[in-house]
Amino acid sequence: MPAQSRLTYIQHMVLMMVIAVVGWAVFLGLFLLIFTDSYEPSVSRTVWWVWLIVGTIVTLITMFVCFRVLQTPRQWRSSAAIALFAPAMCLDALATAYFNDWFDQGPDDDAAYGALILGAAGICLLVAMVVNKPTADET
Repeated sequence: MPAQSRLTYIQHMVLMMVIAVVGWAVFLGLFLLIFTDSYEPSVSRTVWWVWLIVGTIVTLITMFVCFRVLQTPRQWRSSAAIALFAPAMCLDALATAYFNDWFDQGPDDDAAYGALILGAAGICLLVAMVVNKPTADET
């Protein structure tokens, strides 16, 4: 690919952050649709685990598709993964803190939301770190 058509590092990271904010809005919307005043920790654990597993898989696929479509150079991928998750995690901190004020959900839904976000983001960042480790000639 010609150097002129490749995104610069800053452009690349900004694009990943935009994707993060859009993904955050979609995830929050889906969460509010699925857990409509219905999360009860003693009853809904199976649903929560399915949501965590499916959400993590979809997020990982999204991350690798972004790397592929944007032709992310290998040495940028760990930073790109951070750019893909950090803005959404900042927004999630606000959403979790004010969840019960902003959304008319059940009393345990805010805990379920925060746990899902931390779990999925942590797993995805660990995968990005392991998969994108530098090769021997890059160290």
